[in-house]
Amino acid sequence: MKKMLLTLLVLITAHFSYACTASFSKYAYPYDSNLLSWYFTNTSSFGSTSGYAVSTMLYFGDGTSTSSSPTGSLSHNYSATGTYTVKMVIKVYDSSTGTIHCSDSTTSSITVSYPPCGFTVSTTSGTGGSVTYTASCPAGTLGLTYYWDFGDGTSGTGNPVTHTYSTNGNYTVNALDTNATVPCTYNNSFTTHITSVPITCSTLHSSFTKSVSGATVYCSNTTTHTGTTAMAHWTFGDGASSTSYSPSHTYTATGTYTIKLRTLYYDTTLTTLYCTDSTTSSVTISTIPNSVTGYVYRMDSTVGPALPNYKVWLISYDAPTSMISALDSVSMTWPVMSYTFNSVVAGNYLIKAEITNGATSGTGYVPTYHDSSVYWSGAYNIAHSTGTVDHANVYLMKGTVTTGPGFVGGNVLYGAGRSSGTTGTVGAPVVGLIIYIRNSSNKVLASSITDGSGNYSFSNLPTGTYSIYPESMGLTTTPATAVVTASSTSVHNVNFKQNSISIAPIATSVGNTAPAQNFVIYPNPAKGHVTIQWNDNAMGTADVTISNITGQKVYHTLLNRDGNGSSTIYLSQLQPGMYFINVATKEGQTISKIALQ
Repeated sequence: MKKMLLTLLVLITAHFSYACTASFSKYAYPYDSNLLSWYFTNTSSFGSTSGYAVSTMLYFGDGTSTSSSPTGSLSHNYSATGTYTVKMVIKVYDSSTGTIHCSDSTTSSITVSYPPCGFTVSTTSGTGGSVTYTASCPAGTLGLTYYWDFGDGTSGTGNPVTHTYSTNGNYTVNALDTNATVPCTYNNSFTTHITSVPITCSTLHSSFTKSVSGATVYCSNTTTHTGTTAMAHWTFGDGASSTSYSPSHTYTATGTYTIKLRTLYYDTTLTTLYCTDSTTSSVTISTIPNSVTGYVYRMDSTVGPALPNYKVWLISYDAPTSMISALDSVSMTWPVMSYTFNSVVAGNYLIKAEITNGATSGTGYVPTYHDSSVYWSGAYNIAHSTGTVDHANVYLMKGTVTTGPGFVGGNVLYGAGRSSGTTGTVGAPVVGLIIYIRNSSNKVLASSITDGSGNYSFSNLPTGTYSIYPESMGLTTTPATAVVTASSTSVHNVNFKQNSISIAPIATSVGNTAPAQNFVIYPNPAKGHVTIQWNDNAMGTADVTISNITGQKVYHTLLNRDGNGSSTIYLSQLQPGMYFINVATKEGQTISKIALQ
């Protein structure tokens, strides 16, 4: 019995949840020449529709119908006066099975008739821009007074009325009639197209002015085209062309060029060509500025500071060796978002941008390379030879760290083997280094920058496993893992050491002492193979991994050391470039740079 009652309760609840009631409102809505138009609004109710589809159909009673938005409005033009029965049908259903959960319908009778002052307009075109407008009132109301606005700044009264336009084109005519006895008034607006005004080609002339900035010429179209539409065709004397009305063009070589503008005068509606005219002008380009330009974009302006400050770096990129270094930088303050690097010599380049006053935790934008890569190894290579490289845009990538109790921090210090140009001594802090924190799927969540002591930190982290990834141009990175748990929410001393080829975490169990190198690698640079010469006391297995400059593993092998001799590794399958060889033995781990020719 209890089970039956429970089942009945569920059925009653389900029926109530999907209860729907059909209803709509309506009223006569005559406009312009649509004198028999009516306006309908769906006011139906549907109960709960979560996860299900809603269907509404409106039948106008004249043999036509249409689907209607559950809360939308629409108009319908009837073709004749009379009485019509309008019907609304609604239903809620499961689109995957076709099961109807509820349905309802309702009808209403309407009487469609002409408004007392409503009128239509017929047009009779004459010659020389002349046109006659005749108004007709189907309701048969007498004593109507008509007022006309012809759309060219002139007006008139009467019915019919004749007007002469001075130029061809499209004109919006507004007509109004009134009757003081009924009383009533009605407005009719429509477009008339005039093509009968004679066109004299001798009065139409192509013309333009120009200005030059660097290697770019800016053209301003000053062509006269009264009574017609002018289509522009440009050629710039170097094989380039344009159909923009007032274009700009950047030349890639010095010299004198002839710019030609050819204008086609035509009727836009009838696509009738009346006449053509052309003109030319020469321009001299004396210098070709070598530059790289672009814009920095935030795809969501609600994230980050309202007035962001941007910094953009120009980075040299040596494709054969995959080595990069920052050459120049420029800072901008909102609303300026564009950057320009001038006097850029031929070569390969990367562009990086960041918001310098952005959020250091929570939701914000992380440093990004052109056009939308977090890491320099995934950035677009700009192969610049001469002239201007446009649209090297950066679309800043966004990271989100959800609110939580976790904290991860550490520092980065210089280790032995750093490059000769590096300031500071071994153990000195690495300042201004970008540190990314990534989730378990290696998606960047946020970024931090090491301070004057080489320290960085991330806060408000939920529990989970994170990857800490320092990003430095030209260096391969070995990330560190940080685990935030409910019982251990703070992870400190996730520390790194940076040398001339890599950044690697400092293993707390080993301490800060780098392992002694017990081998030598030759030749370097190498062609096709390298040899590892072991020390006499070297015994056991060596795990050898070779990675490219992006940190991607491209080779792996295990070598047996017998305390004497050498091991040869054949690498002819690898492309020429710079690589890192990681040799791990029982004595420790050593990373060396090798170049393959």
